[in-house]
Amino acid sequence: MVLSLLARHLTLGTTSTLAARVAFPAAPSVLTRRTFLATPHPEFPPATKKSDGAKTTSKKSTTTKTTKKASSTKNVKKDEKSKVTISKKDLPPKRPPGTFLLFFMSYLKSQPKAKTMEETQALAKRASEVWKTYSIAEKQPFYDENEVLKEQFQKERVEYFRNTSITTLKQINKSRRARGKVVVRRVTETPRPVTAFLRFVSDFRKSTDGQSIMTQTVPGKNHNIQLITAAGERWRSMTAEDQSPYFEQSRKAREEFNQAKQAATV
Repeated sequence: MVLSLLARHLTLGTTSTLAARVAFPAAPSVLTRRTFLATPHPEFPPATKKSDGAKTTSKKSTTTKTTKKASSTKNVKKDEKSKVTISKKDLPPKRPPGTFLLFFMSYLKSQPKAKTMEETQALAKRASEVWKTYSIAEKQPFYDENEVLKEQFQKERVEYFRNTSITTLKQINKSRRARGKVVVRRVTETPRPVTAFLRFVSDFRKSTDGQSIMTQTVPGKNHNIQLITAAGERWRSMTAEDQSPYFEQSRKAREEFNQAKQAATV
């Protein structure tokens, strides 16, 4: 009796459970109901087109490069135009020949024309021997000519620098440096006055003692140094009265120089 009741109860329970499952099926779990649509996917930013600004920038850079190339070409053309062609007329005046060279040029006029370098050297040697035999009076015309040429040279030099541009002068000096020559420097329009002692040296050079020093041949010694040394000894032995004319000439020359300098700055 008891067993039959238990069996009946189990049968009813199983039947009701099956009916409930049929009527109300179990809802799928979170894991069982994930589908492709329900699964999250990573989102990427949409692909964007290049903006017009980027294209414009690239065009601008191209334009800049083109402009730079054009400007560099213009600079090359400007440099070519800035080069100055130097002619003989643009060169500064040459220094006048010295006293002996003036005599040598005059001596050549009375001699047969030399055809070789050896003949020219022989003529120069003979001219030097003749020059040594000349007295002060015989040499004086060549000293006077040299002084005139020096004054003319100073005037031409001042006029040259006054009318020559800096560009031309730079081009001349560039060529002189390439050939190992001394560059040409501008000079003031009014030369500085000579001191009293240098004025005396100029007179001492023309004297008999000065000429004997300049004409003597001493191997390994400079005649100009000997001349200045002898002039210095003579200058120190002179009295103040004997030196006063040279100081007076120097003072006047200095006053004229200062006045010309002040007039140029006004």
